[in-house]
Amino acid sequence: MKKKVIIIVILILCIIRFVPTGLKVNKETLHKIETPRFSFLKEECCMSVATFKSLKSYITLKLEIENMLNRYEKTKCGNKTYYYDKKHNITIYDYGVELKFPLNEYYIGYTTGIYPDKEMCEELDKNDTKEINFNYINGIDKDKMIKRYKYKNIDDKEYDVYEDCYDCLEIKTGNRGNSIREMLDSELVTMDDIFKQLEIEASNNHISKESFWDGGTTLYKGSNYAILRCNTIDGNKDVYISDRDLEYETNYCK
Repeated sequence: MKKKVIIIVILILCIIRFVPTGLKVNKETLHKIETPRFSFLKEECCMSVATFKSLKSYITLKLEIENMLNRYEKTKCGNKTYYYDKKHNITIYDYGVELKFPLNEYYIGYTTGIYPDKEMCEELDKNDTKEINFNYINGIDKDKMIKRYKYKNIDDKEYDVYEDCYDCLEIKTGNRGNSIREMLDSELVTMDDIFKQLEIEASNNHISKESFWDGGTTLYKGSNYAILRCNTIDGNKDVYISDRDLEYETNYCK
């Protein structure tokens, strides 16, 4: 009898892990979004990126999320595709699955309403040279340095962006300006564009630049902002953003 129970439990776990079981409306998040079943909210950062743990296998998760997105209305802007869920009035602008043990994880970046608008799409398609201006918003309460969102590097891998305040550094290119997070999400700029502008500012002595002997990590400091660009021997390329008081701590770039 005990052996039969164990076999049944194993079969159920295998079905949950490897067989697509459809979607559910997740009510743990700030706004209703669809997610694969047997998912549990890990955290929701900055009211736009929700990370989940799941009993599903890596391949099954990718399949279920892709099938979900294929049901939504697609909008192509620049070289990025956005997925609009008309029923819940949600646009998904980014997602990813990470292989973890014992539970795999995935994240969904979303915003309410239809995004981006026609004007933004036209601007995304221009592909012109970008001059970027930085503006740190004073008066925002600083918090501990935490992981806020991800960015895609030129090596096509995703790395973390840490901030000790919420969207406190704005950037502007042309007539469009917003927080770094939202400008990256819309693909009006890339993190590589930001790094190139920082190098230009440093070469003109408009900002300071300090390099560290860990592979090439660099700390840029403007008049009231600072950006730490990790580039370690171990391959860490995370980014840290704060005001001018930011310093390279021993637990950074790990």
